[in-house]
Amino acid sequence: MGKLKNWWFIHGAGRTGTTYMLGLFNSNAMKFASDPGLGRILNHAERVIGLDLDRFLSDLSDNMHENAKNGWGRQIDMVYKQANSSIMEYRYLVSMFGPPARSLFCMRAPGGFMKSATKKFDAAPAQLRDAYIKSFDLYAETGGDILHYGPHLTQDNVASYLEAISFPRNAITSERLNTFRYTGTEDDKLGSPEMHTAYRKCIAEASERSDTFSELAYLAVT
Repeated sequence: MGKLKNWWFIHGAGRTGTTYMLGLFNSNAMKFASDPGLGRILNHAERVIGLDLDRFLSDLSDNMHENAKNGWGRQIDMVYKQANSSIMEYRYLVSMFGPPARSLFCMRAPGGFMKSATKKFDAAPAQLRDAYIKSFDLYAETGGDILHYGPHLTQDNVASYLEAISFPRNAITSERLNTFRYTGTEDDKLGSPEMHTAYRKCIAEASERSDTFSELAYLAVT
């Protein structure tokens, strides 16, 4: 198969809007993958004795692409969404598919994330806090766009983001856009100091780069 010319990467901690954005993007994608969990393999690939790593990655990329689900358009070769991804996994994905044409980091305030994640996932709070902080470390590696998921985010914000990246909307895109409703609640006390530091640092740096993000909605790197 070789490298993909136009694949998009969505990442962030769980419960930050990654699944919703996948639904929007795959409305104009040929293929998409939702949380395939390749990191369970890729994060340890170099430890396998006697493995031809280049061949393994080539075979794996072919397998992954061929077995990905079909999308509803042709604008994007493949959308790959992985919540709680890692720097190592991302670097291997780049080796497999080439650099993503667009990378989207979904972030959320610590209190909103913890309140939602503790209900959804059977994980210790310390594990959730660690995953949250690591999501910002990954963004430092990937760069790209930011979607700030929270009570301030509206359908108009999301529509403006799609317009900013020249995303061609079809009937499926419009239908899914119209379903957007943020229904979570926030509790700042649930976030650790380290979580708040990572979150505020990301907001400050993004706000310096974009007037759009000063509204705490999105940053589109065009």
